[in-house]
Amino acid sequence: MQKPQAAPGKIIQLKKQPRQQSAPITPAAYMRKVHRRRFWALTAILALVLCFFGLKLHQAHASQAQVQNHLSTSRSKLTAVQNKNTNLKNQVKQLNDPDYLAKYIREKYYFSKPGEIIFSLPGDKGSDVTKK
Repeated sequence: MQKPQAAPGKIIQLKKQPRQQSAPITPAAYMRKVHRRRFWALTAILALVLCFFGLKLHQAHASQAQVQNHLSTSRSKLTAVQNKNTNLKNQVKQLNDPDYLAKYIREKYYFSKPGEIIFSLPGDKGSDVTKK
C-alpha cells in the first residue's frame, strides 16, 4: 500500500469516527450482567465436575464387571478342580481295596486267576492291551 501523497504544505487528516456513546449502565443492569456471567461460569464448572465423576463412575462399574467375570470364572474352575479331586480320592480309596483292585486289573489288563480262561468278545468294554 502506498501512502497518500500530500501536496507540499498541505496536511491530510484522517478522520476518526467518534465512538457512539451508549447509555450509561445502571447499577441494576450491571449486577444482572455480572450475575449472568457468574451463573454461566458456575454452570460450566458444574458440568465439568459432573462429567469427571460420571467418567469415574463408569470406570468403576466396568472394573467391577471385569472382577465379577473373573470371579465367576475362578469359581467354575474351582468347582471343576474340587470335583476332580473328589473323584481321584474315590479312586484312591477303591484302589486300596484288594477286591476292587483285582477286578480292575482283570478287566483292564485281562489278567486271569489260576486255571481261568479269558475270552475277548467284540463288544467288551475293556481296552485291548495289545493295541498301542
